[in-house]
Amino acid sequence: MMELEVHGLSMLERIGEAAFAGCDGAAVLYRGRIQEVRKEGEVYFMDLEPPFIEKDQLQLSEKGDELTVQAGPYKHKVILPRSLQGRPIAGARFAGKKLSIRFGERASLTGQEEEGAYE
Repeated sequence: MMELEVHGLSMLERIGEAAFAGCDGAAVLYRGRIQEVRKEGEVYFMDLEPPFIEKDQLQLSEKGDELTVQAGPYKHKVILPRSLQGRPIAGARFAGKKLSIRFGERASLTGQEEEGAYE
């Protein structure tokens, strides 16, 4: 926590020094796929590897072309690819570090929020 409001270049430099202490701020810190969409038969899945999430904290919601993954107070929004837009969340499984979200049959886009359960 900063003792002052982050305002101006000098405070921004202090934030950068604190966040990247001991490593190169321009270095690539993660290599790998952030998300993967796959199809098994007629069923579509989206696989994610969200960091620092416990299964009991996990909540998913979908609205339009946007998927929201929430863990406690933290939210991550994912824009769904066309192949998944209009398909409701049919379920999800969280095993190890991998979240696999199963999507159902395509439905009409009504703008209503859909929520999915996870196993």
